Amino acid sequence: MGQNEETSGPRTATAVDREIGSRVRARRLELGMSQEGLADSLGVTFQQVQKYEKGINRVAASTLIAIARVLDVQLTALIPRGGKASASQIGVDDETYQSLIAYYSKLNQAGRRLLVANAKSLLAEAHLRNKKS
Repeated sequence: MGQNEETSGPRTATAVDREIGSRVRARRLELGMSQEGLADSLGVTFQQVQKYEKGINRVAASTLIAIARVLDVQLTALIPRGGKASASQIGVDDETYQSLIAYYSKLNQAGRRLLVANAKSLLAEAHLRNKKS
């Protein structure tokens, strides 16, 4: 019998860890920072940053606080809230999701409203919708 996220050990990465990693990556890319740059600021290897971003390794609370400081973002921005769907849960590949988040975060409030309005208008086109929608 294989291990799943519910029965694996307390140090095993989970969907939450993958979502945190995705948020770290999106913010790092938004800032134009390399994995090496983030790693240097944290005192870890870039491979460790890769593992955090992919959700392979869990991020310790103290490290997550340091990441938030380096990325100049509130800690809460890196932690998923209950009820919010992650990219994998809604069927979007990580690269597309991260690009969309990076673009969204660069827009001011008026730009964000226009982006959402455009997305809603695209949904009016049946041939552009997922069959699940």
